[in-house]
Amino acid sequence: MSKTKGQPVAKGKAQAKGGAKRVAPAKPDAQAAEAAKAKADAQMHKAKLRACDGLAGLMDLVYAGHGEAVKEMQRTLLSYVYEFGEYCGEGTPTMVSIARKTTMWPGVLSCDAETTSANADFVQRLHLGRDSGLNYSGKKWSARTPATGAALRAWAQMKEDWQAWQNREQNAARLKATYERINARLGRPADYRPPLRPPTNERTDPAYLRVQEKGAEELRLRRKGAEMVKTLTPLNRTNYKQWAKAGRPYFLASYGEDFEKHKVFADYWANESYLEGDPTQPGKRRLVSTARGEIRKAILKQFELAFRSLAPK
Repeated sequence: MSKTKGQPVAKGKAQAKGGAKRVAPAKPDAQAAEAAKAKADAQMHKAKLRACDGLAGLMDLVYAGHGEAVKEMQRTLLSYVYEFGEYCGEGTPTMVSIARKTTMWPGVLSCDAETTSANADFVQRLHLGRDSGLNYSGKKWSARTPATGAALRAWAQMKEDWQAWQNREQNAARLKATYERINARLGRPADYRPPLRPPTNERTDPAYLRVQEKGAEELRLRRKGAEMVKTLTPLNRTNYKQWAKAGRPYFLASYGEDFEKHKVFADYWANESYLEGDPTQPGKRRLVSTARGEIRKAILKQFELAFRSLAPK
């Protein structure tokens, strides 16, 4: 019964019997709660390391062709992935919030039609990929298309750098706290930071130097791209060109300055649009003189359009 004007408010049992007024339970101590969470996080980290070590060792045996290791890997994964799926099937808010932002989820493959149908239903109940930032409604893009695959790869790297920029203050605070804990344990000042060590590798063989140079160029391009993504808003059908422009450094870091020669784009060179009859060899075809430039333009244009396909509607 709701309280209305003029009606007496019902007393609690303790008050009715003349006892003391019931006091609300005290809120959990904040420090105790934080300590309990830190302990649980540490246990989770140790369990993860043990699991990864065990699976990595088993996977090494699988690659070595150990028949029993293959069986044990299949049994182990099937058991735990199935159990994980059973828990996820409850659709807890935590699971849904994680699933909405990712596009991949562990599951069990089966030739059984009911399992296949259940998996499809499971994807819908988890809202998998709904907030991933990619288009998964209507006509879907294919990562097997070379330019789309390149755009998807760039998008993933761009999103990682964009999120790092958005969370820079929290990341800096977390890093500072980590240093402070380590310094306290080792008896060093809280603001101590280890000095940067100069590179000591003295290898001068040409092959090694080429790898080093290639790595340095990729890092330079990645940093250039990371600066460009800072001003981007989430990918959509109106700003996809800005994303493609900012994605160019990531694209070059992955496929090189002479990207048209990468094996991923080999089919472009066999396209009739860039071929002509060879007057010196009747019946033969050859590349037109402008083929390289036209192929580069075509790849970059398809790379740009791929971002439109990836953008949520």
